[in-house]
Amino acid sequence: MAHYELSEKEYRVALKAALVISAVRDALDAMTGIAERLIERELTEEAARILTYVRSNPDVHHETFDRADELYTALEESACPRVIQDAREFILGKSLTTMAHYIDTIDAAD
Repeated sequence: MAHYELSEKEYRVALKAALVISAVRDALDAMTGIAERLIERELTEEAARILTYVRSNPDVHHETFDRADELYTALEESACPRVIQDAREFILGKSLTTMAHYIDTIDAAD
């Protein structure tokens, strides 16, 4: 999957479009982009949850996984260990749609 530098808003639009057409890999890629933007906004707990989900999804494209894994590893090194543990617990039993709804609850950047 090609990596594009989009704004958080553009990634959110891409996520919604991917869900409409059931493009799981594209949705996971958009989620990774959103997580990256959340890290930039210092919303590490939310980003950790999203990245943990993306990395655990069996349908993730290898390039998306690699990007998510790189971001996740950086978070692991800088965030409180409890944030990472909470993220692992948070994603248990979550579906793609549930995670997309969770992302909708996070205030979007302007």
